[in-house]
Amino acid sequence: MKKLLNDIIKFLKWLYPYITRSIKFIIEKSANVLRNLFPKKLDFKEEFAKDPVSKESEEAFSLLSNDQVENYFCYEKSHWAIAIFLDHKNRNSFTLKEVLNSLIDRVEENYRERGENSLDSYFDVNGHLEELREKRLIYLGFGWDNIVPIVLVNLESVCLYLNRKPIPELLEDVATVKTASDINRKKRLEIKAQRAKEVKEDYEEKREYLIRLVNELESNGTDRQKIKEIVVQNFSEDFTNSIKSMVRIDGEWAIKFYGGDSVNPVQEMVIKPTRERTGE
Repeated sequence: MKKLLNDIIKFLKWLYPYITRSIKFIIEKSANVLRNLFPKKLDFKEEFAKDPVSKESEEAFSLLSNDQVENYFCYEKSHWAIAIFLDHKNRNSFTLKEVLNSLIDRVEENYRERGENSLDSYFDVNGHLEELREKRLIYLGFGWDNIVPIVLVNLESVCLYLNRKPIPELLEDVATVKTASDINRKKRLEIKAQRAKEVKEDYEEKREYLIRLVNELESNGTDRQKIKEIVVQNFSEDFTNSIKSMVRIDGEWAIKFYGGDSVNPVQEMVIKPTRERTGE
């Protein structure tokens, strides 16, 4: 009996790799069949960002509506009769080559008039557009401001796709401006990260200060309104910021004070005194 059991165990050990490989093969084949039966709809923004002239970009572009093409590429509207017919068929009346040629024509015309300066806004060298986006002062949706930089970064391959010759100086200036933009963006992110660290450390310092002061006053049996008066006054004297609001509910203090960053200038905290009060 023992020998039979050992033989079965040996057989199962020998069979195990073949079983796992078979299961893996079946799973992979099933996944491929499902992908073919239910293909993932291509996302134009994603495909265009990876490679604006790939087959996937062409296919995704063909799935866009007329309105989307006109909005993304700032392209003129097609004839209304054609537009109605093609919208009915869920297709647009443009080709990717058509809109890309138009885009490069406009970029080159602007470049001839203004030179390298015409590229600054596309790559946001000084960070003005990034700042406006953070403050929600400009539209954040996908459009011309996203399309043009993608095309310029891939200008050689796009021109090859369109069978047109790029302006050599434009290629050089795009590379220069793109590099400067990347360097400046990296610096801005480093400054932002440092500022976030400072704000966090500043918050922790103020938090410990308020906890210590409130607990001390609570332990001494100080009146609730007097606690508020002392904390507000001392905080403004010891820090460059002030208390926005301070209220005690069911024994817990909810305090809001200034001193955050430009996006969230007000910070808040809750203090539950470590010692119960004996009375007001």
